[in-house]
Amino acid sequence: MMIVRSLGIWGVLFAGQVTVLGSPPAFDAALQEIRGRYEHARPLWALEGLQNLAPVWAAQADNEDEKKRLAAISFGSPEYWTQMRLRYGLHPLPANERTPANAQMPLGLNQTKARVLPASGLFGEWKAGVQVNCRFCHSSVLFTSSDSKHAKPQLAEGMPNPFLDFERLHQDVAAAGDTPVGHLFRRNPPRGFINSADFFGVLIPYLRPEYPKVSLLRYNAVFTGRPGNAYVRPLEPLVALIPYLKTQPWTSFKHKLAGTALNAVPDQPQPIGGNGLYVDGGFFGNTADVTYAMAMSIEVDGSDYIDAKNQFAAVVPSYFKTLRAPSYPFPIDQKKAAQGFEVFSKHCAECHGDFALSGEGRYEQTSYPGKIIPWEEVQTDRLRLLYGYQFSEEQRKKFLDGTVVRTYGYKAPPLEGIWARSPYLHNASVPNLVQLLDSSRRMKSFGIYPDSTDPANFDTIQVGWKAIDLSSLSRREMVARVKAEPYLRIYYPDYQSASEMEKLKTSLRRLNNPVVDPEKPQEWTGMANTGHTFGDVLSAPERESLIEFLKAL
Repeated sequence: MMIVRSLGIWGVLFAGQVTVLGSPPAFDAALQEIRGRYEHARPLWALEGLQNLAPVWAAQADNEDEKKRLAAISFGSPEYWTQMRLRYGLHPLPANERTPANAQMPLGLNQTKARVLPASGLFGEWKAGVQVNCRFCHSSVLFTSSDSKHAKPQLAEGMPNPFLDFERLHQDVAAAGDTPVGHLFRRNPPRGFINSADFFGVLIPYLRPEYPKVSLLRYNAVFTGRPGNAYVRPLEPLVALIPYLKTQPWTSFKHKLAGTALNAVPDQPQPIGGNGLYVDGGFFGNTADVTYAMAMSIEVDGSDYIDAKNQFAAVVPSYFKTLRAPSYPFPIDQKKAAQGFEVFSKHCAECHGDFALSGEGRYEQTSYPGKIIPWEEVQTDRLRLLYGYQFSEEQRKKFLDGTVVRTYGYKAPPLEGIWARSPYLHNASVPNLVQLLDSSRRMKSFGIYPDSTDPANFDTIQVGWKAIDLSSLSRREMVARVKAEPYLRIYYPDYQSASEMEKLKTSLRRLNNPVVDPEKPQEWTGMANTGHTFGDVLSAPERESLIEFLKAL
């Protein structure tokens, strides 16, 4: 047993699990909100879908011996959790949070008090339901030792989970529990997480046409409807344009709220910047507005949604401010890191803020400007800027307790814990820091394998999860590779087939005043790995020392 201080709370680390001891009331209230609130949400899946996954896994295997092995896996067994981790990026709840009712629930999922209708229709048996909560995207489990035999995995509250595969989880749990899949969840590419915030941002005005009331017919159609369904058809061209977007870390929240810069952006009548949240820095308000507007839909009059987002605003932000990213668990060359600090101060601090050396060789953020860099300068994929959050002014006033502005730029993020936040850029298109700081070395396509609990899966030289170059693979070869390797996650912007491209063109043509060229859909997948070339001007020694410094944040 090992006592550790992590993320602002005391914990006990035992058998790979974290127990929280002596939690202050503020922590308890916030945890209940971000986890427990979803017990009252409208369910997405049936509980039995989690319990009956083994036959689904077996059906996906080609080898007969492997089919038999997978089919024999029992719910809640060690091998069950191995498969949950490697296939979907899911981990068991921390031991201290388990109760008889939720003992086998993964981190980020809740059993709901509401029940879910089976795919077989209205006359089927309504089932115990399951819904995701905030931690599904925003918390992970990370190794805390450099020794693979004693990796000491630990709950990293607020650190995004890089291996989540929502699409695959949704399809498998729906198949195992006889609940509808809903074709709007299909994304490009497979084995990648669909960003819930932008997905929900497109859907909310459609699902709550009379704020705060929810249209349950539309809600059900979104999650269960087939292609061409009258309720789904208007959304198909919009969903096609939702860019791939990384989950933002909660550990950055305290810095983003403290942002001070007010930098003018072209075509904007007012200066913006400062404490705006999200990757474009364009939203100042309650971070629960969008996701709660989707999940809280049991009460048709919307009273549960209003209560939920008000309670979130009351207790969660102060909790977010206490979260701290985990320290780099491998040795750091402190002399080289100090040299990198000088490089950072000269080339990077203007946008990312200032740091100072604290105890144990870690550099702490002392100021954060919250600077928004115009797209013309940063040149990263711009679909998020052109198409994110298509709310009208009236809709913004309804759904968002705060200001929303279109920035036409990306916010230089706080870098605390950057070592554990790969892949990089806002769309996860760059696998490691070496390629981020030297654009000539970037892969067009790459693959990464779970999991986050094994230090052997981390590249200490390039700094990021170990990646393999898949750039030379054709679409057919990539399809075969994904089928043959059930745990591989891929980043592959050209995954769509010719027929899928034609469907995308058709969807784009149906839009009113589209911001994209329907004849060039390949440019609008939101998956370009361009831009942020600021590191290209550095010499090789400067780049190496800068990376050593970044490990110490």
